[in-house]
Amino acid sequence: LETAIKTYIEAVNADPKPFRWTKSADDILNTIKRFCLATLQVAQHQTEMAQTSESGH
Repeated sequence: LETAIKTYIEAVNADPKPFRWTKSADDILNTIKRFCLATLQVAQHQTEMAQTSESGH
């Protein structure tokens, strides 16, 4: 794996391309917000399920 990673890095660095943002800062922040909200909903659901399991229901 280490050899494959080094080979990849060498190939990419041999012909570097500049990184270009394709989204606005607002678009990126909105994407992060959606991810965070979805993650919180999953965590809340898992907590509720664990509490239900512990109560014997």
